[in-house]
Amino acid sequence: MFSGKNRLNSASWLTLSRMFLLPVAVLPVALGWRCGWLVCAGVASVAGLTDILDGYVARRKRETTRMGTNLDLLSDKVFVVGMLVFLAAWGLVHAWVPVLVLGREIGVSALRVFRFRSRTPAPSPLGKAKTAASIIAIVWVLLWKDIQTGGVLAAVPGTGLTALLALAPWAMLLAVLLTLISGADYVVRYARVEGS
Repeated sequence: MFSGKNRLNSASWLTLSRMFLLPVAVLPVALGWRCGWLVCAGVASVAGLTDILDGYVARRKRETTRMGTNLDLLSDKVFVVGMLVFLAAWGLVHAWVPVLVLGREIGVSALRVFRFRSRTPAPSPLGKAKTAASIIAIVWVLLWKDIQTGGVLAAVPGTGLTALLALAPWAMLLAVLLTLISGADYVVRYARVEGS
């Protein structure tokens, strides 16, 4: 249920923080910090946590609004696509990854607006899982890059962490597949719903 107060509240500011965290995440790498990739991964992790906290705060404080839901969708898309473009620019993911994800987001957003106008429904559990998987994969790739560049994690003794982080490309592939599956799910479900 949406509350009648359609204005910025504490949950909405948490949601908006994801967009503000995007330049904060990429700046350490752009400035050439030695631990830049690790800091970038840390900031991306914080952004992922805000995606959990904003919903919790909204429900706990009864601040769920339609504007907050729309901001949540927008913030997720801006942060994930922005980070994927950043990773592609550094050659950490193939260029088709952000292109494919951006195409999915534009297509689904257009479908939502076309079918529901301004009363777009809340994201599905599969859509939320897609966002979580994407952020996890992004952090995974960033941590793997830290090891590859001789960063802080490269000094961690043992080979277990290195072997685990080396699976980063597979984590990204799974996130992209989930993105496509959730997009197909939206198309199927929305095609069966009458527009309001």
